[in-house]
Amino acid sequence: MVKSSPKAPHAPAKAPPQRWIVCLLFHFVYIVIPTTFTFLPIYLAIYGNSTSRTIGLGWIMAYLVWAVVSNRDTMSGHGRPWPWLQNLPLWSYIFSYFPVFSINCTMPLDPNKTYIFGAHPHGTLATCRALFGFDIDALWHKSFPGIDFRVLTATAALRVPVIRELWMWTHCIDANKSTARRSLKRGMSLLVYPGGEREQMMTVKGTHKLFLLSRKGFVKLAIEQAASLVPIYVFGETDLFTHHQWGIGARLWMVRKLGTLGL
Repeated sequence: MVKSSPKAPHAPAKAPPQRWIVCLLFHFVYIVIPTTFTFLPIYLAIYGNSTSRTIGLGWIMAYLVWAVVSNRDTMSGHGRPWPWLQNLPLWSYIFSYFPVFSINCTMPLDPNKTYIFGAHPHGTLATCRALFGFDIDALWHKSFPGIDFRVLTATAALRVPVIRELWMWTHCIDANKSTARRSLKRGMSLLVYPGGEREQMMTVKGTHKLFLLSRKGFVKLAIEQAASLVPIYVFGETDLFTHHQWGIGARLWMVRKLGTLGL
């Protein structure tokens, strides 16, 4: 069993300027860049002059071609991990806002075997997933040396420009059974969040709630592929953010019916 636990119950007290910088960087990477990249070419293609329309249409077509090509790797189970991006100092600085995570392994894992790591709880943003994937040498490789892994990620998240690239480059692949099976057959281990979006919607600060009883697919997959199950419990994941229940009914409906992230 693996327990991932913060050394402090809440974000450490940083100097206010650093908190602002981290906050701005986080929103710039996850909101400003994806929004600009998505809507700017559309705006240019519709409202720009002839030159701008050409640029906008070229931008859109080039990205569509890239999306089709890169999607093959995502669906093949291999993904497109990019080691240079994963270990940029930027990520360590951004994650310095959050509690310092440590992984306590109850026993060493054989790097010649495959595993399915089941992480709980999902929390608001599955922050430990980002820590594993972006700052990989500082956490994952130190705790699980020699174990190559892929993260099963909601299909909807891999449809958002820039977000899909950031996640593909940090070990994420599509969370469907055939993709997961192909990844295991390639000798790679999997990191899964069995509770998924339903567990995400149940997140309440200071409480521990799991959506697990009806989620047995990852267990069946492990038996089928002779992979060992490794439970991970992330203490402190649900304490990172304050959560609001506004429109929770509509958000749960989106998760159930549309397969989208009901944030």
